[in-house]
Amino acid sequence: MMTVNLVLMAVLMAAASVYYCRYMLAGNGARVMTTWAIITVGVGLSWVTYITYGGNDWLSNAANLIDFVASLCIVVTIVVSYGPSRPALELWDWIGLMFVPIILYQWLGANDSSAANFWAQAMMTVAYVPSWKKLATGEENPEPFTFWFMILAISALAASQGYVGGNTTAVWYGLRSLVISVSILVLMERLEFYSMLKRVFAKLN
Repeated sequence: MMTVNLVLMAVLMAAASVYYCRYMLAGNGARVMTTWAIITVGVGLSWVTYITYGGNDWLSNAANLIDFVASLCIVVTIVVSYGPSRPALELWDWIGLMFVPIILYQWLGANDSSAANFWAQAMMTVAYVPSWKKLATGEENPEPFTFWFMILAISALAASQGYVGGNTTAVWYGLRSLVISVSILVLMERLEFYSMLKRVFAKLN
């Protein structure tokens, strides 16, 4: 079952990445450069700290490595479509970046890869705050439902792979991603409903 999950995750993530990159290159999407850049750093740190403690191998939490490759591709696409100009950092971006020295200290200084991995998960979660804010306060939905439903499916597969393999860290990695995906989809649906109401009232007037 773990092999099947791994293949499904790889195929789905490849499809999701290509879809999202094409979506942005066409001039769509929020293009939240800082969010994806911080996520990429967090995912990378999460992976290296994961495989350096407890005898873990990359296959037991393959979703982590797959996420890193996908998020890196998205960052490159944003740079290509939006330009290499330095993005403005918001408060939550700085907070997310503040996790980096904590992770590096726990991993390399205190030699506690487990704690470092925990902080890497926290960093990835905090990185989504600017996106949540944009979706919560915006009037139009900039994100594609297809992409986020695929991420939802990948997250569920990641959590189930960790459960079958008896790896708690991998389970939590998948569940964290699952909760984030659901929250993004809920906020997107709110914007779609809001847009529908605006169109209805526009026709009535």
